[in-house]
Amino acid sequence: MQKLSVSNGTLSLFMVACISLSGFAVSDETMQNEPVLNNIQKSEGHLMDTKLGSPDGKTAVREFFVSTTGKDTNDGSELAPLATLERARDLVRSFRVANPGTPVSVVLGGGVYRMDKTFKLGKEDSGTETAPVVYRAKPGEEVRLNGGVKLEKFTVVTDKTVLAKLDKEVHGKVFECDLKEMGITDFGNYEEKIWGIPSGSRLELFYNGKPMAVSRWPNEGFA
Repeated sequence: MQKLSVSNGTLSLFMVACISLSGFAVSDETMQNEPVLNNIQKSEGHLMDTKLGSPDGKTAVREFFVSTTGKDTNDGSELAPLATLERARDLVRSFRVANPGTPVSVVLGGGVYRMDKTFKLGKEDSGTETAPVVYRAKPGEEVRLNGGVKLEKFTVVTDKTVLAKLDKEVHGKVFECDLKEMGITDFGNYEEKIWGIPSGSRLELFYNGKPMAVSRWPNEGFA
């Protein structure tokens, strides 16, 4: 899932659960069969035009490579790729100051890239008709920008205080996960406004590609 927005000349790619770039396409795709936490709303869109090369087909394109096995101390060449989009963006900015007329392409190798903050592109990252700036997947490879966290340490609830609040028929069927143990400390804000509309962003739990409902009682009708 992704959310693209433009505000005051700034394009922001918000923290994502999953964006797939297969070849030249950008599509929504939620991870299957994995509990994933994410605090972003779903919207459709394309990150950028993914045509490789300059409009006239003559100007050489300066490429910066990113890989899941790369390092941000590398120079961004194909043999020494970078590790993050942020570092690639910063190198592109520096390069374009000295070479404003050269097309630039940031090429991501296949794999899953974990993101824990918003990736921002501002007006200084914009290309031109003759010198575009392109972010794309390496041809034939699938890239996922993933802002979710896979949860693995679920255990059956045994706390008697909690079980006392539950029907006996569900004892042994309710599971819990300590988010702090998973490195998650920002849970967002959960506030209800009129008609139950939530205020602000909060964490969401996904399982088998579907968002899970917040614990409630009763599960149907009105309380």
